[in-house]
Amino acid sequence: MLWSRARNLTLPWRGLHSQTRGFSSDLPVFQRPNCPAAPLSRYEVPPAVQVPSHIPRPSYADHPRGIPGALTPEQYGERKSPAMIQKMRKACGLAAEALIVACDAAKEGVTTDEVDRKTSEFVISRGAYPVGINYYGFPRGLCASPNEVALHGVPNTRPLENGDIVNFDVTVFLDGAYGDCSAMACIGDVDHNAYSLVRDTREILEELVKMVGPGLKLNEIGSWCETFARRRKLNTVREFCGHFIGSELHMQPNVSHVRNNVDLELLPGMTFTIEPIFIEGRDAAIQPALEDGWTILTKRGDWAAQWEHTVLVTDSGAEILTQAL
Repeated sequence: MLWSRARNLTLPWRGLHSQTRGFSSDLPVFQRPNCPAAPLSRYEVPPAVQVPSHIPRPSYADHPRGIPGALTPEQYGERKSPAMIQKMRKACGLAAEALIVACDAAKEGVTTDEVDRKTSEFVISRGAYPVGINYYGFPRGLCASPNEVALHGVPNTRPLENGDIVNFDVTVFLDGAYGDCSAMACIGDVDHNAYSLVRDTREILEELVKMVGPGLKLNEIGSWCETFARRRKLNTVREFCGHFIGSELHMQPNVSHVRNNVDLELLPGMTFTIEPIFIEGRDAAIQPALEDGWTILTKRGDWAAQWEHTVLVTDSGAEILTQAL
């Protein structure tokens, strides 16, 4: 599995590092010395890697605002052809390999800019496009979301620190198909609570994938996700979700991780992502995007974790497509 390949996930934690702060509801539950993500003005966002002209481009790549091609009604809940499934296996396998590159590069003192650059260069070397670049104007190849960044963190010059946890969300476009996955990397010695957040988030994703199969209603994934999260005293972000995926990145319907009314019956050939985000502490409150239009922080500075796979519904269950080939 990809998770066992992510560097540093099982390193010991600093057991006394986090302390509960019970005197104010406006402060994070655990006090940590790690440098915060905001204000963004403290860090630079260098330009993305240049993608050579011979690399096939997704629909949005050269659009002035990065807007992807329009979807058709027939693509809702689309069942992929055997040919497209084979393309997706290759794209997803490459995304999984690139995610390993990102996690392996993430060490204390290394910036997320450096991680993104190394990962993007790897993706390009394999003939694929790093999907983040210009997607609705996103400035880099992957998302890098450390600590209190819930999602959509933009790689920048903040060095990773001992005790950080960071999510890398890696997506590639290869031969007309997308592959999308994410994982957490633990930097150095993380405290017990942060380690538990990372571990529990990974294990919940594992349990959700096991549920997938023909005949399941799509909204059962959200119901079970909330149930699993409550058992582990985690808070589920409602505002962001997974999605169907194939010839475009974000296809319909969305895959919510909370209770919802999308009762589409899953059928063999459907492909979608499952990517819950959990926040420690009191609730799953998040802030509006920061001034870059992308970076979303937890409301009080509590830390967040996310893991993601692209899955294929098979005749008997589910196949994880985002596994390194």
